[in-house]
Amino acid sequence: MRYWLLSVLLIIGHGLLAQEASALDCADGIDNDGDGLIDCDDPGCQELPNLGCDICPGGLSFADTVLFFNQNCGNQVGELVNALGVADWSEEDTDRPAILSLGRGGVLRLGFTNNQMINSGNGTPDLWLFEVGVAAERSSIALRPVDLSTRDAMIAAGLPDEDGEGYFTVGILEGATTGIDIDAVLPGFANGALRYDAVQIRDIQGGDCAGPATGADIDAVCAVSSAPPVDCRGISGGSARLDACGVCLEPNDPAFNQSCADCAGVPNGQSVVDSCGTCILATSPRFNAACTDCTGTLFGSAIVDSCGLCLQPGDTLFNRTCFDCFGEPAGPARIDSCGICLLPSDPEFNRACADCAGTPNGLAVFDECGFCLLPTDTTFNQRCADQLPLFVPSGFSPNDDGVNDVLRIYKSQDIRARVRACRIYDRWGGLIAQTGPAVFTDRADLWRGREAASGVYVYVVEVQYQDGTVRLVKGSVTLIR
Repeated sequence: MRYWLLSVLLIIGHGLLAQEASALDCADGIDNDGDGLIDCDDPGCQELPNLGCDICPGGLSFADTVLFFNQNCGNQVGELVNALGVADWSEEDTDRPAILSLGRGGVLRLGFTNNQMINSGNGTPDLWLFEVGVAAERSSIALRPVDLSTRDAMIAAGLPDEDGEGYFTVGILEGATTGIDIDAVLPGFANGALRYDAVQIRDIQGGDCAGPATGADIDAVCAVSSAPPVDCRGISGGSARLDACGVCLEPNDPAFNQSCADCAGVPNGQSVVDSCGTCILATSPRFNAACTDCTGTLFGSAIVDSCGLCLQPGDTLFNRTCFDCFGEPAGPARIDSCGICLLPSDPEFNRACADCAGTPNGLAVFDECGFCLLPTDTTFNQRCADQLPLFVPSGFSPNDDGVNDVLRIYKSQDIRARVRACRIYDRWGGLIAQTGPAVFTDRADLWRGREAASGVYVYVVEVQYQDGTVRLVKGSVTLIR
């Protein structure tokens, strides 16, 4: 009695644990709960929401594998498995809805492994798409033909293979559960003459990825008109299929998708080898760019020089239009107002031709009274009485004997002045020495002349008086060794 009761409990427990009530269990052709009823014949499958078993001929007619998914905007909701098996979405199930939202612009490809979709040869739907939810999202529907005759029929009808991967667009899903009659798209074919093993759903809502829109909400897809699967050779259970080039091959064949591949290896791709030997899209702005010179000439030799000009390297202007006066490309040196090539930061810039007022190519000179004036000034040479006398000896001997070793300028201690600058020139006008401001009591050192040879030299001394007046003292001195 105890063993009989245990057996009964095990049987009841098996029935409770192994129920055939999930979307995938109801589409696998297996009696999962051991009650002798399979898929849509099982009450558990018939009780699933969304009427999947009422609309479609059986569990095996539903798509049961995901071949490809690209969510595009990244706002896809739900798991991929939610789009497989018998339809099971419920409007009341808001916590974890049994759907896959593609995302705006998303692409989903589902395959049929236990059956194939065929045409019915009449006006009834052949494919049923369970698109659910409160919003109506538009999607384009494309089918992958099993055999060459089906593919040829779709091409002859002008149906587009938008991605070049063997999926031909057959209609638009306007955002609600609906059926598609392939015979309305390709009329005149007998029942079962057209075969398909996969469906592509592409969300085609307008706009960009901004906003919360999640795309078409897919619960399930089934082949209302279906037949046992054959491969593209017509072999039942065979694995050969049409590649993207329309050739019937085993998927592991090295030639699969190769007969129509472009230079980049993309089936039905648009890349070509340009004149430079580069595999590139003909519409690319870089087409032929790898071997085109800056003038746009294929295999030309013109290049952009350091000055930014497109020239032949042998052109006389090559790298010349931006040379500075030192011959440096794009260098900063330039000819100053005195006609001398110098850096603008050079202290001598514009100084070589400056007059006593510091004006390049100016006309001001020091008059005999030591004032920097234009010769046309009414006070030119008229103010000598304003200054007290200064004295510079006519010779000196820099031999370190302690007597007259330094050229000096002398004045009375009553005169308040300072030496602002002193310049010494040789007989040819070459600048020999130059000093800056010097202390001027009754005398000021001007030049020691240690490195100079014996001879006559010219001095020019700028003396500034307390009132700001500058007097130029000039003359010649004999250096004696």
